[in-house]
Amino acid sequence: MVSLPKDFSFTRLMIMIPGINKNKEATMIKTLDCLAPGETGVVTKVQGSGSVKRRIVDMGIVGETRIQVQKLAPLGDPMEIKVKNFNLSLRKSEAALIEVRTQ
Repeated sequence: MVSLPKDFSFTRLMIMIPGINKNKEATMIKTLDCLAPGETGVVTKVQGSGSVKRRIVDMGIVGETRIQVQKLAPLGDPMEIKVKNFNLSLRKSEAALIEVRTQ
C-alpha cells in the first residue's frame, strides 16, 4: 500500500506525458498552473465543464494557442499569462484546467 502525505491533492498532481513533436524534440504535457514565470506552452486541451470552461475559451484559450506565464502573485494566486498578445490573470484553479505542451 502506498502512503501519501497529508497535504497531497490529486487536483495539484502535475500531468507529465512525454512525447515527440514534429521536429523530433521531446515535449511534456502539463497543466498551466505548473509552469513557472517565463515558461511558454501550447494549449492541448481545456478541461472542465459549464461556465468556467466557456469563460476560458471565450478569453481565447483554445487548442494550439501559445501561452507564456508572465508572473505570479506573491502568494502564487492569481497568475498572469500572455495569450494572443494580451495579458490575462487566471486563478490557479482555472489554470489547472488547461493542459499545455512544453519543450
